[in-house]
Amino acid sequence: MDKRPDVSVIIVSYNSLPVLLVMLASLRRSLVGINSEVCVVDNASSDGTVEYLREHYSWVRIFASKENSGFSKANNMAFKQSSGKVVLVLNPDTIIPHTFVRDILAYFEQNPDSGAVGVQMINGYGKYLRESKRGYTGISASFFKLSGLWRLFQKSARINEYYLGHIDRDVDVQVPILVGACMAFTRQLLDKVGGFDESYFMYGEDNDLSWRMHQASTGNMYLGSLNILHFKGMSTPRKLKYVRALYRAMELFARKYEFPKHCWFVNMVVYVGIKAGCLLGYMKCEVLKVKDKIKKKEKPKKLVFVSSSKANRDAFVLKNKDIVVLLTEDIKSIGSDIRCVVFDVEGDINLFLDFMKRNETRYLYGFYSASDNVMVSSGF
Repeated sequence: MDKRPDVSVIIVSYNSLPVLLVMLASLRRSLVGINSEVCVVDNASSDGTVEYLREHYSWVRIFASKENSGFSKANNMAFKQSSGKVVLVLNPDTIIPHTFVRDILAYFEQNPDSGAVGVQMINGYGKYLRESKRGYTGISASFFKLSGLWRLFQKSARINEYYLGHIDRDVDVQVPILVGACMAFTRQLLDKVGGFDESYFMYGEDNDLSWRMHQASTGNMYLGSLNILHFKGMSTPRKLKYVRALYRAMELFARKYEFPKHCWFVNMVVYVGIKAGCLLGYMKCEVLKVKDKIKKKEKPKKLVFVSSSKANRDAFVLKNKDIVVLLTEDIKSIGSDIRCVVFDVEGDINLFLDFMKRNETRYLYGFYSASDNVMVSSGF
C-alpha cells in the first residue's frame, strides 16, 4: 500500500509572516481529511517567521535557509524533501477556498497524464490577474506585451497571445504557460522533467517549468472554474534588485528557447528591447514606492468586518475601532458609504471571492485570521 501523502504543499517565504499566517489559516481548512504534508521554506527572513512557525505550527515542516537562495532553489530543495503524489506550489500571499485542494486532487485522479494545473486568480482589489493563463512567450508575444500594444487589442489571439486574451477567464482550457503563485503537478511529471531551473533567481522559473511540463505531457490545464486570491507583490518588497531579476529572467528564457531559432540581428533587437524594458521597470518601481508612502499617510477609512463566527467578530472588534460588523449572510447589504471590507479567513472564501469579483475595485479588501490575530489587506 502506497503510504505517501496525497499532496505536498510547498510554500517559499521571505519576510512575509503576517500574509503567510493568513494563507496558512485558509490552507489548514482546505487540507481537512486529506493525507498531506506542508513544507515552508524560509529564505533567511528577519521577521521571526521560523521561530513563530516552530512554536505555533507543529503541522508544518519548516526548512530554514541561512541565505536567500531564490525561489527556484528553495522549491527544488522542498521537492526533494517531500513525497506527495501531487505537488502544489503556493505563494505565501495567496488565500484558497476550503474545497480547493480536494478539487485539485480530483482533477489529477481523472487526468493522471495531465501537465501542470493552474487556476483563476484575482488580486486584493477583486481584479482578474491575466497571468493566470498565458501563451508561449516567444518573440512576437513578448514584443506585443512589452510594447503595450496588447492593451489595444485585448481580445486578439495574435496581439494578446501573451495573456491569451481570446480565451474567457472562466473556462477550463489547455494552455502552455502557468504562474508559479499557484501551480500543481504530479510527482511523476516532476520526476520526469526535473524541478525549477536554478539559473532563475526569481521570476521566469514558472514560465520555464510549465513550458517543459506542457511539452512532456498531454498539456497544461488552466481551470478557470477554480478561484483563489493572490494579493500579488505583498511577499516581495519594491526593490530595484527584483526588477533586475524580472528582466534577467526574460533574457534567460529568450537565450534558452528563442535565440537558437533566430539570426543574430533579431536576437540583438530582442536583447535591446529587454534592457529598455528593464530601464522603464526601474522608473515604475520608484513611482510605485512614492505611491506606497502616500497611501500610508492616508486617514483610516470606514470599515466592515464580515464573519459568521461570534468569537472571530469579537476578536476583530477588540483589535479595531469604528467598524461595522456583519454576518456573512448579510454581505449584500454593504453600502456605498463603506470603503474597506475585511473577511474572516475561516469563512466561505468562495462567497467572498465572488463578492470581490462582482464589486471589482469598488472597495479595498482584507482578510483576518483570528487564530493568529493578523490581517492582510490590499491598501489600508
